[in-house]
Amino acid sequence: MCVAVTLLGATRLVAVGAEATFGPSPTDGEAVCGEAGGGHPARLTGNRKLRVGTYNVLHSQSEDETASVTKRLPLIVKAMAAADADVWGLQEVTNNTEHGRVAEEIAKGLAAATGQRWEWCWFLSNPHVPGEPDVKEGGGGPLSDQVAEMSNFPAPGDFREGLAVVTRFDVTAARSWRMAPRSYEAPACIPPDPLACNMAAVFDSRQVQWARIDTGPAGGVDLFNTHLAHGLTPLSPATQLLQAREALAIIDLWGSPDDRLPDLFVGDFNSTPGSDVYDAIIDAGFVDTYAASGAPACGSIPSSPSTGCTSDVDPWTDTPTQPELDHKIDHVFARAGTCGVKAHDGVILGDQPERQPELLPDERWLWASDHLGVRTTMGCANH
Repeated sequence: MCVAVTLLGATRLVAVGAEATFGPSPTDGEAVCGEAGGGHPARLTGNRKLRVGTYNVLHSQSEDETASVTKRLPLIVKAMAAADADVWGLQEVTNNTEHGRVAEEIAKGLAAATGQRWEWCWFLSNPHVPGEPDVKEGGGGPLSDQVAEMSNFPAPGDFREGLAVVTRFDVTAARSWRMAPRSYEAPACIPPDPLACNMAAVFDSRQVQWARIDTGPAGGVDLFNTHLAHGLTPLSPATQLLQAREALAIIDLWGSPDDRLPDLFVGDFNSTPGSDVYDAIIDAGFVDTYAASGAPACGSIPSSPSTGCTSDVDPWTDTPTQPELDHKIDHVFARAGTCGVKAHDGVILGDQPERQPELLPDERWLWASDHLGVRTTMGCANH
């Protein structure tokens, strides 16, 4: 099917199909989408509540890495299938010659695990040369391709990572907004590694990804997925707040105010509860559905201080437990549609490692990612 999308005076047709792409506009690039599994999209019917997840799955550059996404992919799919979400926003999703389209592989894995049809959409975050138009399928262009191929210099490299939406429902439209670069941070880079800091400040690119999702009789839902800037310089908190405000403006511009179901804003925000970023999102009318569900906050249980935390996980450990985690920076926010928002539960996923003796001689434990994911269940406030 096709729908018309208008932004800042530019109108285009958005096509959706088995290998659908979305044409470029002055404000965003061409996403790549597809489907896995047979049959028809799922529908939200009866008393089933909407289940929404976010998961930073950790990008991967080459198969030589001990934490290669190919090695971790079965664990990622297993954790996601067990969490049983209907809609996922994923971050650091690799798409390169070494690993293929990881968003598509995740959708295939979920289709096999659930026996259902899954759809996916992916758009490039990094590397991106500031100012280069996103002219390629999935984002980027010739200059960004050159940076990707030199990313492991002097060894060969092919580093491409981005955001992905994966859902058992039907994606009727999708697009991405590339945020303003953080190049102004470069002068604030300090030792011990000023070169790497300057390169990251200049070339690090962030975006907010949107998908319009048809849940069936319950109506449509707008999912916004992001990965805000990581800490790099003393100016990074200001960058994160600027990016959060830019994303909120896009949500106001692209989201439908008349939906019965809520707007969803998910991702790796690199910001904890109580931060300026978190407070700005709450002030914009969003609910932290994990907190609202009554699930334990990060650090709230003295006997289990890592409970409710999502980072920083070491992908390989000598034991099946992690050192104490002390951050929750991955969130599922929702802003009420016409029926309000009621959070029913909150689940942390990806916290069960496995031994992989065939992958590493010392038989250490392998974790799905360097983050734990979050899945929450929500429904209408009057039900």
